[in-house]
Amino acid sequence: MSTIPFEESKSTSVQESTDHFKTLPTIPSTVKIAATGFPNNTISSPFSSSHSTVTRPVPVATDDLCIQGISVLPPEKCETLDDCNLRGGKTTQRWCDPVNKSCCRFEKEHELFCPDGNIPLMNEPFCKNFEPEKIWSGTCSLPNGICKHGHCCPSNNTLLPGTAYKTNQDCVTNAPIHKNQTFGYCDPETGKVFIMSEMSFHNQKNKKLNSFCFTGRDCGQSFGMDNVCMRVSNVTLQCYINPKV
Repeated sequence: MSTIPFEESKSTSVQESTDHFKTLPTIPSTVKIAATGFPNNTISSPFSSSHSTVTRPVPVATDDLCIQGISVLPPEKCETLDDCNLRGGKTTQRWCDPVNKSCCRFEKEHELFCPDGNIPLMNEPFCKNFEPEKIWSGTCSLPNGICKHGHCCPSNNTLLPGTAYKTNQDCVTNAPIHKNQTFGYCDPETGKVFIMSEMSFHNQKNKKLNSFCFTGRDCGQSFGMDNVCMRVSNVTLQCYINPKV
């Protein structure tokens, strides 16, 4: 019977042991950036033919996601105010931060509408020199604008001098302006609600037509006429020459 010298046997055993460990599978660990822009710690498992992944949320610093207010939790990316409010039946107590494109809210809820109760406050431009303890403080850079909680709003009280106030609220010319938006009309070019003033954008008196209306189409827009349907009161709308013309 042949024998293997002790030293050779020991060397062979060590080599076999080393080869065995080389063949064991390794578990790669990678960090991915999810579609939302927030990081997740994702571990891939090689023991499944489909290489299933297990995702563990990584804490995200939210302090810098909102210029005003605080971030919603979990953080949500957005492009418009509606992105933050139409998911799950939320209200306009949320808004989309204009810089970081993240959904934000106040720690304590405020009334987040302009005085007309219809225009979302946080979608309007910032006011200068706003003092948080004074709701109506600040200066609005838009013509005929007032300030509420640091954001511009139209006054809607009377036809003011100067040009129309341009809101960021969407509208369509085939639907009536909200009954609370006195002097409001839908600008056919931008699809935004404008609040009419005494003067047109050409520094001329705005011209009223003899026709009453329900929507802009009633003022001849469907025939190529560039007129608008302005809300005179909560029950009456009347055709005007478009202040841009």
